[in-house]
Amino acid sequence: MPTAGVAGGEARLVAACFGRETATWTPEAEPIVLERLDAMVSSTAVRVARIGGHRVVAWERDPSLISRLHEGAGDAEHLLVARTFLGFVGDDARPTRLVGCFALCVPDLESCAKSVERATVTGAFVPPPPPTVPVQAALSLVHHSFFAFTLALVLSLLLGGTLVATRRRPRAK
Repeated sequence: MPTAGVAGGEARLVAACFGRETATWTPEAEPIVLERLDAMVSSTAVRVARIGGHRVVAWERDPSLISRLHEGAGDAEHLLVARTFLGFVGDDARPTRLVGCFALCVPDLESCAKSVERATVTGAFVPPPPPTVPVQAALSLVHHSFFAFTLALVLSLLLGGTLVATRRRPRAK
């Protein structure tokens, strides 16, 4: 497929989905995953039309799916529109796959912008799985760092005191 420059004006409509198996999730991971999905939109726009700047202009969230609408910014002002989706697929008992999708229109918005704005995804989207105990513990350490530091200090002192008190002493001859 030839690369269309902005001056060429050829409309390109690109849609893609990516997935990853996962058994756990935490809301703290959401911004990172959304940022990676946005980077995929930008890199695709750069490869297709040599433009890539965009910003989120609308955000929809339900318990099982996040949808965001993007418009061009900077070099892509009035030349890019995209919609991204993020959710989990599986059955209600066990979400098994994190899925990120996007639809992108560049640079001739008259041809495909409406399709992107109305884009949807269908599937068995379910709420995210709960975080595992180790993930919850790590998050607790991050969110309550003073408590975690204090607890670690107390446990270190207790362990050190126990080791000193129970050490083997040399025998006198």
